[in-house]
Amino acid sequence: MPERAAAVTLVHPREIIAGALLVLALGSAAGLSLLVLARWCAGGSHSPGLLDSRGARAGALAVLAALAAGWVWARFIEPRLLATTRLAVPGAKPRPRLVFVSDLHVEGSWHLREALVERVRALAPEAILLGGDYLNDRGERSRETLARIARGLSEIAPAVAALGNADAAFPDLRALLESCGVRVLGGGSPAELPGGAVVWGVDFVDEAGLAAAASRLDRSRFNILLTHEPSLFPAAARAGFDLCLAGHTHGGQVRLPVYGAVVTLAVLGKRFEAGAYELGGATCYVTRGVGLEGGTLVPRVRFLCRPEVVVVEGSGWTVPAAVP
Repeated sequence: MPERAAAVTLVHPREIIAGALLVLALGSAAGLSLLVLARWCAGGSHSPGLLDSRGARAGALAVLAALAAGWVWARFIEPRLLATTRLAVPGAKPRPRLVFVSDLHVEGSWHLREALVERVRALAPEAILLGGDYLNDRGERSRETLARIARGLSEIAPAVAALGNADAAFPDLRALLESCGVRVLGGGSPAELPGGAVVWGVDFVDEAGLAAAASRLDRSRFNILLTHEPSLFPAAARAGFDLCLAGHTHGGQVRLPVYGAVVTLAVLGKRFEAGAYELGGATCYVTRGVGLEGGTLVPRVRFLCRPEVVVVEGSGWTVPAAVP
């Protein structure tokens, strides 16, 4: 539908303002620093002022060094610092040990190809849920890497997946995942999980699929909504889901202290940008994801927004303490 297609690249006014201010601040700092150093290299003016002082030169060098170091960190280091997030879900309904992973965005020489599978293996899950957006390009190397990851995960535990908005560009993606042992859900279809839980897969902003799933819920069981984008959370909570999982936002990839995500590209903007939310008895979680956005609207960096694997903790069991 046109409205849903537009939501793929939706940017709210507050996100535009925050992004513009960030670019303005960084650009101004870099521009002023370069001006100071240019005046210094030119020998300064005949009437030395503040811009020609030794302190100004030292400050300009410090600013440029900080910006360069920040870019190196955000581009090459933080995207490789895979975090493990523990999500506590209350309630006595039986459910398996779950690991949730989303937004792989595999491409070329993918930076977490070995670390991801080994991290999930160390968590010893009984089921693995995947939240969409698996590839950034059609290259054979990317497809081989994704297949190796999917196969590795499905060998650890039963793996169930939903598709994301970016996956529409890869018509054979479902077949690729299923050939590697991953079950792909959509349209509100269910899958049984170990421990008596049920996961329901809903496509990107698919309200009809959510309604179809909600009409079939057995509320005596632990019901999980697995979808790519978090705008369905309020309706899912009202329908009686116990746990709702989504990604899509990447936590913003670039986060500012206090303000949080600069850009989410989500239907509801920053309302569900990252982390845990409690809605009407349901626990909802938006993961920061694992990979980097493949388009041009979001910088290909992570800053104050480490990639993450989410392990869902419930009553009666704990995850291995040694896992970082």
